[in-house]
Amino acid sequence: MAKEIRNFKLGGYIWRVMDDGTQRITPNLDYVDKTLKFEILGKPMAKARPRLGKYGNTYTPEKTTNYENLVRYTYQSEFPNNKPLEGYIEASITAIFDVPKSYSKKKAKELLEGHNNYNHKPDLDNIAKIILDSLNGIAYKDDAQITILHINKEYGEQAKVIVELKEIV
Repeated sequence: MAKEIRNFKLGGYIWRVMDDGTQRITPNLDYVDKTLKFEILGKPMAKARPRLGKYGNTYTPEKTTNYENLVRYTYQSEFPNNKPLEGYIEASITAIFDVPKSYSKKKAKELLEGHNNYNHKPDLDNIAKIILDSLNGIAYKDDAQITILHINKEYGEQAKVIVELKEIV
């Protein structure tokens, strides 16, 4: 009978390499798919730079603070008893913007049905920063755990941000 010489976990499976060169794949019963997906309704915002106050102190602009609170509230209402993710995390952020009212019906229809990337401000990195910083300590212990980040800006029927966090095992 072949003996196991090495194993590794990948997704929901354990790959076992045997000394006779064969491989066995078995379900990892300890694996739980930890994917958290939620939507933040409203126009996506970018993280603004800290401002310098009148007396030399720095502060975060009120719009940024309000949006960070909205992200936190949305996450906590969607996952009320969730403990922070502890492993490596893959994050996907899709920022969806309304089609401008000034666009013709034909152009709006083309944007919604076809290749509809949004190429205006705010910048992708600042959208990611406000979302990921807001979830620090709630969805995960620290945003340094995020090792893979997908981010996209596009047009859609309703302005919102779709966030998906997946713990990588």
